[in-house]
Amino acid sequence: MSQFKAADSKSKRIAQNTIFMYIRMIITMGIALFTSRIVLNALGETDFGIYTLVGGMVVLFSFINSAMMAATQRFVNFELGSGNQHGLSEVFKTAYIIHIIIAVFLIIVGLSLGRYLVDVKLQIPERAHDSAIWVLYFSILTVAIQILSLPFNADIIAHEKFNIFAFISIFESAAKLGVAYLIMLSHERLVLYAALLFAVQLISAFINIIYCRRHFPEVRGSLHIYKGKLKEMSSFACWSLIGCTSAAFSNQGISVLLGLFFPPVVNAAKGLSSQVQGAISTFGYNVNMAMTPQITQSYASGDWTFFFNLLYRGSKYVFFMMVLVAIPILIKTDYILQIWLGKVPAYTSVFVNWMVCACMIEAISNPLMRASDASGKIKIYHTIVGGVLLTILPLAYIGLRLTHNPVIVVQIYFAVAALAWLARLLVLRHTIHLSIRKYFTEVLVRVVAIFTLSLTICWFISSHFADSILGLIATCGVSTLVSSLLIYTIGCDRAERRFVNTKFALLYNKIK
Repeated sequence: MSQFKAADSKSKRIAQNTIFMYIRMIITMGIALFTSRIVLNALGETDFGIYTLVGGMVVLFSFINSAMMAATQRFVNFELGSGNQHGLSEVFKTAYIIHIIIAVFLIIVGLSLGRYLVDVKLQIPERAHDSAIWVLYFSILTVAIQILSLPFNADIIAHEKFNIFAFISIFESAAKLGVAYLIMLSHERLVLYAALLFAVQLISAFINIIYCRRHFPEVRGSLHIYKGKLKEMSSFACWSLIGCTSAAFSNQGISVLLGLFFPPVVNAAKGLSSQVQGAISTFGYNVNMAMTPQITQSYASGDWTFFFNLLYRGSKYVFFMMVLVAIPILIKTDYILQIWLGKVPAYTSVFVNWMVCACMIEAISNPLMRASDASGKIKIYHTIVGGVLLTILPLAYIGLRLTHNPVIVVQIYFAVAALAWLARLLVLRHTIHLSIRKYFTEVLVRVVAIFTLSLTICWFISSHFADSILGLIATCGVSTLVSSLLIYTIGCDRAERRFVNTKFALLYNKIK
């Protein structure tokens, strides 16, 4: 009985964390869309392009950030799950020293290489040269502060303080909106914009640090590097870096290939489809992030029943959240693109459809990635899965040579994403003893049935709706209703349906 109550408490915590993440997503996405429009109008196309170009060079270091963030979260979660407070302190302090080294490296390399590119290589108007240099300096400092605050950010997530994480994210978005209005009061808007963004990042970092120092004992005390933890975390981060790099390299490489074979309008279609893919991925990302601490902690504590239940159910829930968003997009792709873009580049619609389908596979793969991270046995995982993902480029090149059809590229991307998902299952069967048979019956059969039936039924009903705003709203309503009913009847098992019934009964009694 006590185990059941503990599992129920963990499930409630994951649900609460997911709600906080969705509130964060809705507010920050809305503010970001509005802010981008104001900044573009305030800076103008030329200055906005300079900021994007110069600031974007520094963001290339995000690969290192992603790998170190994953390593820090994994090891903090593991020590929390095992209840080792001393080990937790060692992990955090070692992680922080590593991030200091990365930040110093960024500043040294960024200043020398960045200055060379701005002075010699980049096509920047003479009048804006000095401004571009200042943008470079502030961008480097902004990313350096971001790197230094990452361990504190990871600690907040590991402790499942998602309300604090959401608050800080919303503060950053609101502050950036304020910056967008402030720069309209100045003549030197480009430099002021970069400087104020640095200030926002600095304030956000201080909030992270102050909160962690007050609430988490592992953050306090003098810094010290522990060689054992340094070796473990560096090894983990290096293998994670291979995985992050292979995925990003494959995705960006597709754009390069399309640029070699076709005019820029085709790459525009690919870029737009990637934006849609990123927006949809956010819905699954929120559920996945909310689950990650419990996946790692249950593995560390040896609670295998909860670990595998969370892995199976989490895979379903991530997919179900994606279905609610993806089905209307797949049915009304052309009309949605027309509303969004006005003039739609060729191939955009078909690119979007294939990338959305690939996004669904990547979503169901995310809990498997987190389970692999939890085990710490990631060498084989990243070698095999990264190797599979790297086949996208040579296969896409061969496909383009044979067909000269740009659609073949996204079709290959989808096929390789499916192969990478299968590779993950086979690796985890070896590393964490995942039951593939149970995974197929508990997860795959249900999600395939939900997706196929939802798409078929909703497409048939929506085919009677006109391409209009009302028709789109009706399609979204029908899709939500049909998908929700199918998820309840087919996607959920008996225990999950009983849980839903209990919650609805409680809600009904409160309203009554």
